[in-house]
Amino acid sequence: MPKLNYFNNTGGLNNFSSMASLNQSEKNTDWFDAQNVEGHKSGGLIKMKGNKNILNTTLPEGTQILGIWDYRKQGIHYPIITTSEGKLYRLDFESGNLSEKYSGLDKTAKCNFVNFNNGVIITNGVDTPLFYEEYYGATPLEGGAPIGSPIEAYKARLFIASGSGLYYSALGNPNDWTSANDAGSIVNFHNDSSPIIALENYGEYLAIYKRNGIYVLSGSAPEDFIIKPVADKGCISTWGIGTVNNNQYFFNGESITTLNFNSLGQIAIADDVSIKIKNIFPELNTSKFSEVICIPYQSKNQIWYYFASETSDSLDTCYIYDYFHKSWYKRTALPITCGTSIDEKIYTGTPDGKILLEDTEDSFDGQAIEAWWFSPWFTFGAPDALKEILSFNVWLYQNQKYPFDVVYAMDYSQTDRIYKTIEVINEDELVWDTGLWDVSDWTNNKAVRKKIPIVGSCESLQIGFQNLEAGQHFSVLGYSFEYDVA
Repeated sequence: MPKLNYFNNTGGLNNFSSMASLNQSEKNTDWFDAQNVEGHKSGGLIKMKGNKNILNTTLPEGTQILGIWDYRKQGIHYPIITTSEGKLYRLDFESGNLSEKYSGLDKTAKCNFVNFNNGVIITNGVDTPLFYEEYYGATPLEGGAPIGSPIEAYKARLFIASGSGLYYSALGNPNDWTSANDAGSIVNFHNDSSPIIALENYGEYLAIYKRNGIYVLSGSAPEDFIIKPVADKGCISTWGIGTVNNNQYFFNGESITTLNFNSLGQIAIADDVSIKIKNIFPELNTSKFSEVICIPYQSKNQIWYYFASETSDSLDTCYIYDYFHKSWYKRTALPITCGTSIDEKIYTGTPDGKILLEDTEDSFDGQAIEAWWFSPWFTFGAPDALKEILSFNVWLYQNQKYPFDVVYAMDYSQTDRIYKTIEVINEDELVWDTGLWDVSDWTNNKAVRKKIPIVGSCESLQIGFQNLEAGQHFSVLGYSFEYDVA
């Protein structure tokens, strides 16, 4: 009677391998399907946290949030947002109130931001770039500032891209774009006239992303600026880049890949980190790929990528890369329009004028978190042999007080699924609902084991867990099988 223990379910989603070839071993077990479930640091499974609206200011009906940014001055956070009213607001986290700082921005263009000279520069590709500094207000840049969207601060200069041109300010002065031998531009470098999509600092370089290529600029002054190509893949979204440590993640419309420094200290493209999920990209709304958002979430070793699902015009689907376990999770939540990380927390703006604090609460701003997870199809090394499942155990935390469904199916059936509801009330009371509980020193280990009967023989077996309600959290430490070959 072989016994298998699955307490390392860290493989994540795998849409690349065939149904029969998913990793079903006891280590890094793959997921056949999942939504709003992530891997626990212990190797178990946990229902994702939701989000909540933190705004106390009610914006006019129909107002969209077009940008949100972590503006910092002298180490203090002064988050700002832009809206489809054409306004710039400063958000007070303590009160949740907005204070208007500027009016007259384009009402449809999404914004880019960079902190510079104790203030923040805001671009949208339509208006003259705007400079805002706390206590001093907001004013459009002067001195011939270019109108563009991609923006970055590099070596004490402001860089703005417009079309195929890269424009840089005078040293330390965002209001001087014309001084000879100090400010200037580089256009159609390397005979490439395609538009610049994004600018991003990377190590000692400024990375310049185009649709089908990446360049890096080095140097600290016009006389020693050098631009060289480093990759023939590029980025499709201005907001689709995120940097964690040595890795700069970018989405090119077909994959999520990273730039990194190789062993020789050279910049190179690393492996495709999205290989397990890249088959889903064509099933998303590809017309919205230019709006994809990447948000690093370093406190959880994650990178969040927001996409629009096939029928949505807003970004309502988030694929999360756990770069510690090298696994992918799917988050399906409220639609968003923009997002950023502020003080190690993720904040997003919505099409209906909300600011959401993510990864908190047990609902999506009061709505249900529909969560499920399905294992690979287990054949236990003998795909053609009938097996009888003698014992199937699910291990739960002792404080699992909300019910959730344990699901199983046989022989690759997607319709004939059996559901069993289980729960633990609290630390002092257990539900012996079928007389099949088995508790092993639970007062010390803080875990309980639930036995689920599986009736009948099968060649393959799939199990799952689900909870479709708001306010109901669940986590699974692991599961185990004992079986016999018929």
